[in-house]
Amino acid sequence: MQNDLVQFAERRMPLFNLVISLWQHNLVLKETIGIGFTDSVFMHHHGLCELNVSQREMDMVAERVQELVQKGDPSFRVWYERAKDLNKKADELIDQYQGKSFNIDTATFEPVLKIFKDNFGWCTILPYWILYGVERALLKGEPKESYADVLSMYEELKSQTRYPQLGQMVINRYFGHVAEIMKTTEEYASCLHPDEIRRILSGGELVMIDELEKRMNWCALTLNKNPYEVNFSFDQNEFSGRMQPPIDLNVKELKGTSAYKGVVRGTVKIVNTIDDLKKFNEGDVLVSIQSSPSLISGIIRSSALVTDEGGIMCHASIISRELKKPCVIGTKIATKVLKDGDKVEVDADRGIVSIIK
Repeated sequence: MQNDLVQFAERRMPLFNLVISLWQHNLVLKETIGIGFTDSVFMHHHGLCELNVSQREMDMVAERVQELVQKGDPSFRVWYERAKDLNKKADELIDQYQGKSFNIDTATFEPVLKIFKDNFGWCTILPYWILYGVERALLKGEPKESYADVLSMYEELKSQTRYPQLGQMVINRYFGHVAEIMKTTEEYASCLHPDEIRRILSGGELVMIDELEKRMNWCALTLNKNPYEVNFSFDQNEFSGRMQPPIDLNVKELKGTSAYKGVVRGTVKIVNTIDDLKKFNEGDVLVSIQSSPSLISGIIRSSALVTDEGGIMCHASIISRELKKPCVIGTKIATKVLKDGDKVEVDADRGIVSIIK
C-alpha cells in the first residue's frame, strides 16, 4: 500500500515508552473496541518519537467507536471507571517513589511496569482514540448530544493521565539504576526494551552499547506476530514507500485551526517537556507538539498556545477555552519551523501564525 502510513502523533519520550505505546496501541484497543493497530511503524531518533499508523486502521477504529456509541454500549462507562482506578494506583506509586525508601530490583520492576503499561494504555491511548472517533463523527455533522456522555468522560481522562509523571518520577529511577550497572548514561538505558531491563536487573546479559547507540540515532519499531515481540529496524529506506510525502518547512506562515479566538504577539518558546518550562517566561507564546496537564504552569503564564497536533477534543483546545487563551491547533509543523526566540503573531481569529522577526 503506497502512502498508507499516517503520522498521527509526535512525542518527546524515551524509546522504552515507545515500546509500551506500540504494545498498547494494539492490545488495549483490541481488548476494548475490538480493533487494534497491528500495522504501525513507530520511529525514534534522539528522544523524538514519530507514531505512524495505517489510515485504513484509523478509519476502522473511528467507525467502531461511533458504532458502539450509537448502540449505547455500556462498556464506555466500565472502561472509564477502570481508567480512573488505574490513575489512583499511579498516584499511589508516584507517592511511594517520592519517598526516601524504595527498592529498585526485579521484584519491584514487575508491578511498576504493569502500572505504567496499564496507565499508558487505558488512561492515554484509549481516550485518545475514543475522542478521535467522536471528533470524526461530529465533523460529519452527527449531533453532539449523542456523544455528550462519552465526550465528557474521555475528555476528563485525557486531561488527567499520569503516564508523564510515572515516567519522570518512577521509570526514570530504573533507567538510572540500569545505567549504573551497564556503566553508561541514563539516555542510553532509556533505549532498552522492558525485557532487557528485566534481564539486566536479574544479573543477566547486558545489551551492547553499540546497539543502544544505533537505537538512539534512529530506529523503527514494528510488531511481530507475538504482540509483545518488537522488531527493530535501522534502515531508513525500508518504509519510505509507505510514508506520506514530506512537508515543506520553509514557510513564514503556519495555518491551523482556531481553538479559542484572539490575536497576540509574543516570543516563541518550544515546550514539550516539564524541563522545557524552565526557560518559559510570563507572556511567551507556548509552542508544543501537543499540550498536556504536565505543562499547565507554562500554559497559564502564556499569552497564546500553538500546537502541531489538534482536534476539537485535544488538551490544548479544551484548556485554551477554559483559560480564554488565543490558541491555534493542528499546524502540523510549528515545532519544526519555529524556534525559541522567534517573534510571532498568533491570529487565532483566522487560525494563522506568522513569523514577524
